[in-house]
Amino acid sequence: MHTAPPTIRVPRARRARHLAGIALAAAVAVVLTACGTAGPSEPAATGDPVKGGTLTLGVGLQLLDFDPFNGTNQNYIVTKALYSNLIRYTPDLKPEPDLATEWKIAEDHRSVTVTLREAGFADGTPVTAGDVVAGVARAKDPKIALTQAGVASFIDSATAVDERTVRVDFTEPTNEDRVLDWMFYFPVVEAAKNNPDALKTRAAGSGPFMVKSYTPGTELTLVPNPNYYDPKQPYLDEVVYRFFSDQDGMVSALQSGDLDGTVWQELRYDAQLKDSFQLIDASPSAETMLFYVNPTMAPFDDVDCRQAVIRAIDREKVLRSIQGESGQVVPGPFPPSSPAFDEALFKKVGYDADAAAKGIAASCATTTAVAPSTPSTGVAQGLTIIQADLAAVGFDLKLENMDQATFATLLRDGKAQVAMFPTVNPFRSVASLATNRGFSGGENNYWWFGKGVPADYRAALDAARDALTPDEISSANAGFSAALIDNSWMTGLYTKIGRFALSDAVQGWSFSPANQLELGGVYLTRR
Repeated sequence: MHTAPPTIRVPRARRARHLAGIALAAAVAVVLTACGTAGPSEPAATGDPVKGGTLTLGVGLQLLDFDPFNGTNQNYIVTKALYSNLIRYTPDLKPEPDLATEWKIAEDHRSVTVTLREAGFADGTPVTAGDVVAGVARAKDPKIALTQAGVASFIDSATAVDERTVRVDFTEPTNEDRVLDWMFYFPVVEAAKNNPDALKTRAAGSGPFMVKSYTPGTELTLVPNPNYYDPKQPYLDEVVYRFFSDQDGMVSALQSGDLDGTVWQELRYDAQLKDSFQLIDASPSAETMLFYVNPTMAPFDDVDCRQAVIRAIDREKVLRSIQGESGQVVPGPFPPSSPAFDEALFKKVGYDADAAAKGIAASCATTTAVAPSTPSTGVAQGLTIIQADLAAVGFDLKLENMDQATFATLLRDGKAQVAMFPTVNPFRSVASLATNRGFSGGENNYWWFGKGVPADYRAALDAARDALTPDEISSANAGFSAALIDNSWMTGLYTKIGRFALSDAVQGWSFSPANQLELGGVYLTRR
């Protein structure tokens, strides 16, 4: 299993012994051809992982259900512990095998043939091609597809060739990046149990762990899946999640020794934890924080006004005020790991107060707007900084406190004038990002209600979907990013970083680029 060491912030006095304990620093070398073949991975020999023990984690999010098609941060804390996907991504979005040992895209780019490894679900049922077929059928049903609908939108059907081979047919020629994005996000669920009702309270996966017991809102206990395909993992005897309604209580339990670690603890606790715990940055690819202006509402119905307002934002100040040394500023929606990331775009959207002031004076019919300030981490603080940046160039941004539900309704109805919120974006393909309604080329784009997206943006999105060769994809990525910048209804701010706090005994900590915890390779140096 790929477990490239995450960014770890360790006090100087503890750094030497901490680094000496990092295990699973590399996976078995994998040769990925166009077919993507490889075998099972093994931990590196930087120190043999210790078998046994119970890992107890504090979590500030409440689990929604055990349905991996419901891809939310709440469920990502357990999804990869309970389920295997077709492939994994490395931190730089390179594909590696999970349940799929081989995948071959047809020469006409209209299908992919996937070979599955021998594996079993937690109840002993073998994993077969029929489970993939059933999952694809669910992803194509808008009533029950949930978050799989968008990333699987290019798929027409799936057919079992034999027990461990499945062919997935596309609606049109589709490039490899988009196919890989789907394979990365596609969880293989036992066919007979793959429906939202069945998965509300029970899991049906083939991941390294299975559910032993669950008390909603209180505690979840996982134990090893005896049918997991890697006989060396998991190392732990048990994983216990304890759910907390407040961060203070969770951090207090960590400091008292009741927990071995915390998941998504707020960065404001860093100062009090840094001398006693490993502070680990979550994936820099998972989310980018974005700032939006509504192009259908004055004064942002003038593209020059939109561009001028964006030039007023000091991204570096926003980032450092919210996340300190964690994260990186971005000019658009793509993280630095994405093939579509283009640092040169800062020349068009980077901070320039003089240009912003001149542009606002010349192009904005009014110089006032309202932004909802929601409880989402970093939003209120970020908007306050942007408010000051805009005030310095003659634009009055008013902030209105708003709960998440009210904001979601405002956004869905296309009535948000300004907004700041993150988008999940560990994608290789531009077309995968466009499954997000804020980037859609269709009528459901909630920033272009009543007007439709600009023609050049739609053309750029079509080009990204049609691109097949590496050169075509590279050109399409550049064209898509340019169209986003030219139309300027959004701009990137920074990569949003979550935080884990772990005791020194916890080693092998890993997570996917989408921030799904991968606990199969985690072990304890003391029990």
